[in-house]
Amino acid sequence: MEIEGVPCTSCSLLCDDIVVDVRDNTVTRVLGTCSHGTKRFKELVGARPMKAAIAEQGGLKEVSVDEALEKAAEILKVAKKPLIYGGANSTNRTVELLVKLAQKLRGLYDSSASICHALLDLDPSFLGARLDDILEDADFILYWGADPAETHLRHASRYAVFPRGRSTPMGRESRIVAVVDVRETNTMRIAQHKVLLRPGSDAELARALRDLMFSKTPTVGEAAGVTLRDLSSIIKDLKPATYVAMFIGRGLLQSEKPEEALSSMAELARSLLELGKKVSIMPMAEYVNSMGQALITKKLGGAPRALDFSALKEHMSPEATATCQLEREGVDAALIVKSEVSEELTPLAVKALMRIPTIVLEERATWTFSNGKVSVPLSIMGVESGGTVTRMDGVEVKLKPFLKPPASVADEEVFLERLSSSL
Repeated sequence: MEIEGVPCTSCSLLCDDIVVDVRDNTVTRVLGTCSHGTKRFKELVGARPMKAAIAEQGGLKEVSVDEALEKAAEILKVAKKPLIYGGANSTNRTVELLVKLAQKLRGLYDSSASICHALLDLDPSFLGARLDDILEDADFILYWGADPAETHLRHASRYAVFPRGRSTPMGRESRIVAVVDVRETNTMRIAQHKVLLRPGSDAELARALRDLMFSKTPTVGEAAGVTLRDLSSIIKDLKPATYVAMFIGRGLLQSEKPEEALSSMAELARSLLELGKKVSIMPMAEYVNSMGQALITKKLGGAPRALDFSALKEHMSPEATATCQLEREGVDAALIVKSEVSEELTPLAVKALMRIPTIVLEERATWTFSNGKVSVPLSIMGVESGGTVTRMDGVEVKLKPFLKPPASVADEEVFLERLSSSL
């Protein structure tokens, strides 16, 4: 059976033009995906956990999903300050359930750090653009601290660079592409301007570009490690542009002062607006639902992450991050949902996590899953289970599952709803 219009859940582009052939509940062919999408659709199913388990002194004991749920509820009921962590790889409904569960338990809610969190505080006039608008009209594409050739493989080919649009009838030939990073990247291969800046100097570069836009020449021959000649070349192409689309990646978070860098980039965008150009700033959301996680959490708790519900009134605090609380031994239990903590937390925080009872919900075979006190395998989102997720530009996308999940795995939304009801 051929199924058309399947959204791909391998990254936050959520490409919805995928065709999948299914026979006997097995994927036989996938059309339209990048290599990341093909791997998710065809390989993940065969390399995923199948049985729930509870860690005991003698080792792991395989149990039913119901038994795992009962044990998870038992752990959370006696916890004084549990950590609820995850959401960036889950559905919008799951994010909502996680935040509300943390609130109900008077615990903490957090997720992996994301560029989406930082950009939500920018001037709303820069946000809200859609990828389809950029396809149609953007004639200057700026990737800053982002390498979509490695992370979002169809970003340039489907939306930002190569397609022919209303104002870009020649496609690639109608657009100027600039890539800013601290190292050579594969995305630079398609750029007219390859900007290698000095690490930590993002704010300096943004200020220099802004000054040059208004004919203010730097007093020295370079800025942020970039020569005045190269900067002037960028400005030469930037001045006639009508729509500048800026894509900001996680690399900016590695800047010495990311807040200052974002502020300077916002000033650059504001200057472009003053010159009559259309400008958009969009995060290159790292995980499939990083944007949904950020938006929903901010709506429910006032901030996109690090929510502390242990007081009478919830509040966001730098001290409420999972890393900070674990390192200080400030939580006594944890629920981890589809997050590989060995990659997202510090080694000290991971060690602390292993000392407290941890419940892990996961669709992949990960280190975190194999080290949980209670481990529950999940159906694969977008393949075996549905729901709604949010694309990197804020557009909600309804998933279209095409395989029947094994009876031994749980649906993340259903499991969390049952867990919450039992507490």
